[in-house]
Amino acid sequence: MNKLFNLVKIDILHNFSLNKLSKKHNRKRNLSSLIATIILGVFLFCSVSIVMFSMGVMAKEVGQLDFLLVFGYTIASFLVFTVTISKANSLLFEVKDFELLMSMPINTKIIVFSKLITLLTINYLSFGLITIPCFISYGILSGASLLYYLIAIITILTGPFLIVTLCSFLSYFIGVILRKVKAKSIITSILSLIIFVIVLVLYMTFVNTMSYMEDPNVDMEYFREYFSNLKNNFMTYYLISKFVCEGLQGNVIQYLIYLLLMIVPFTLLIVFVGKNYLKANIRAKITGSSKNYVLKEQKQNSKVVSLLKKDFKRFFSSSAQVLNIGIGPIISTVILVVLLINFQNEVDIQNDSFYKTFMPIMVLVSVGFTYGIMPSTSSSISLEGKNFWIIKSSPIKTKDIFISKIIFYVMICFPFIIINTGIISVFLNYNIINILLTFIIQLILVFIYSIEGLWINILTPKFDWDNEVKAIKQGTGPLLSMLLGFVLGAFLYVPPFVLLIFNMNGILMLLINSIVVLVIMIIILCTHGKNKYEKIQA
Repeated sequence: MNKLFNLVKIDILHNFSLNKLSKKHNRKRNLSSLIATIILGVFLFCSVSIVMFSMGVMAKEVGQLDFLLVFGYTIASFLVFTVTISKANSLLFEVKDFELLMSMPINTKIIVFSKLITLLTINYLSFGLITIPCFISYGILSGASLLYYLIAIITILTGPFLIVTLCSFLSYFIGVILRKVKAKSIITSILSLIIFVIVLVLYMTFVNTMSYMEDPNVDMEYFREYFSNLKNNFMTYYLISKFVCEGLQGNVIQYLIYLLLMIVPFTLLIVFVGKNYLKANIRAKITGSSKNYVLKEQKQNSKVVSLLKKDFKRFFSSSAQVLNIGIGPIISTVILVVLLINFQNEVDIQNDSFYKTFMPIMVLVSVGFTYGIMPSTSSSISLEGKNFWIIKSSPIKTKDIFISKIIFYVMICFPFIIINTGIISVFLNYNIINILLTFIIQLILVFIYSIEGLWINILTPKFDWDNEVKAIKQGTGPLLSMLLGFVLGAFLYVPPFVLLIFNMNGILMLLINSIVVLVIMIIILCTHGKNKYEKIQA
């Protein structure tokens, strides 16, 4: 038991970088990062609690309070999916410290249990972030008994089991199928991205499904239909939420079915991982190779092109980078489609003078914010890690490094810029001038967020990581980049909306604002950013 506890403790300290607090080197920076993360977590939890309680008050008024249980459990399960799909493989089937663990006098079953407990612990953070506020809000508003809270605790503890099981099996079988493929990491990343996009599209579709009443003046009836339809959609397409909802309301049979659906598959996963842990991790060490070597003349690329090739190879070989860095552009297209469909169903955009002038700015603002969620540049310097000295010691100009990092994120976003421009043009019936303006503004916004992210990462590099997810998500740079992105967004997007009030051209103002901000960010990066970069020690 002590061995299991110690392994779990080490994995938790390792995954959340808490072990670095004991090191004297950069202790203040690591402690500051931890405090900032805790503050952000508390802020998110409080914000979610306020939103869920407000939603519960509204749902109770229309007799649909149980909507809160279905909504909370389903959204939390979606978050568990996003976490597990990127973590299960590295924790169970491609363990980096596999050789070290096998050299220790520890039973394999204990190691497997420790990895599964670690995976569940990580998921409990995202799962509890949504379910705890939802379940507490429901309990307060419904005047629930102590038994309800006991069942709610059991639900929170068992809730991630099924999603973790499905994602773990999926990761394993993808690894088996691709075991002899040389570029299996790239294919795995693309498959993970496709699965995530499908789930995201389904989620956005169901969340935004609304009933439009024949009599729009009946507000209470409208909201009752809205909550009812949304609840039914969730329960239809994610049946587990129905069992949870009815079980928490006292239906013993439904809750027992829920427990069986959680515990039985997870038990099978424990047995399966226990039997295949050694085989899967040994197989992961074997890489595919091609025997058909052909001698060709080596082509010489420019320094910028070479750096871009290196970044693209690293990007597509890591599902963590694909799912985190690539999610902003993907969300931009999903949100855009959902936003335009909803507005088109609600109003006649083409014939309504207000929406005809308002919508072009609204869609560009929505798309623009998503480009700045997590630009690749906010962690591009940190991702060099222990190999940063190679770039620093190479005969490469700082300017070329900056250009390659910026162009990399622009190239990732470029296909989505074209897709988004086409979607906006079709929905809003744009002429050629508006199409060009929409394309140019999006391109400028991507450049702004790329430069801003790179500058922030230069100020807050994080090289002492052992898992690239820590450089991408747990570093100070990405968080500060996101916050600065919101500040830049206020400066970029508020003036155009103000001009709309006075019947002036908001699109033109957004274009001018974007150009001004871009010039300012280029000056900051080429002066302050360059000096800071050259002082970073490899």
